[in-house]
Amino acid sequence: MARGNPAETISEKPLTNVLIVVLILVVIAAVAFVVLRGRQGKPNARVDPLADYPEVYDPHKIGVGDIITYAGIDHVVRGTITLDEEGYIWREHLLDGSTGRRWLTVEDDEGELEMTLWMRREGTNLVPNGDVVLDDKVHRKIESGTAKFTAEGTTGTAPSGSMEYADYATADKTGLIAFEKWARGQSWEVSTGRAVTRSELTVIHSGPRNEPVSTRCGTDRRECLGTGVGAGSALAAGPRRVGDRNFRCDVDTRSARGISRGDGPGVGKGTDRAGFMRCSCRRR
Repeated sequence: MARGNPAETISEKPLTNVLIVVLILVVIAAVAFVVLRGRQGKPNARVDPLADYPEVYDPHKIGVGDIITYAGIDHVVRGTITLDEEGYIWREHLLDGSTGRRWLTVEDDEGELEMTLWMRREGTNLVPNGDVVLDDKVHRKIESGTAKFTAEGTTGTAPSGSMEYADYATADKTGLIAFEKWARGQSWEVSTGRAVTRSELTVIHSGPRNEPVSTRCGTDRRECLGTGVGAGSALAAGPRRVGDRNFRCDVDTRSARGISRGDGPGVGKGTDRAGFMRCSCRRR
């Protein structure tokens, strides 16, 4: 039988191998091109700026710089007082919003969470002796005592010390009065309160802040709230970055009207030494 030229058969094998390698490379390049083109065609996904905040807040972790929404109004937590009466701990937070200031008390009473919003009542001349009549309702004393306290942020008290208190309530517990005295020789401060449930409040906990001013621009109402930490501090107008969003704030500065928490350093009772401003925000 006739045989072909062995040299020609051997020379065809390297050529075949080269063609296979080239074909594989072409297929890989085509696949890579399709994948990359598909990625470039997709727009960048939008990020929820509040995605990192839990929907269920922890009342016991409320602190300075947090945003608390009550009855549709945003409030900044400007200061927190932690009180200790022989191991029983509770906290009072100063909230500042567009409708004024109020205090939020958070405590556990025999394992049950209790939160109360308080408003200062001026000119009542009331003292915690016997029954107290206010707004044509009789209030009776339910408890009183003394406690040690420490303060942070803007509270109007000393950084630490001792205070006296007396709590009153109507028979149906719908009317609440709190008497507090934060320094010796000080007159009694009188506040009326309303119990609130956890679901009535929305809380956004703030993270660590390196700036002396805390700010937040709401994603819906486009509000910008800021608190000056220390006398005379202010929030500068102009561009400001909040989370993943850029806003421009037009500042309307106003002075504090006094925090009504005694005559401690930083904020004098009835003075305007604590600078506070609120500004509107618009998306840049």
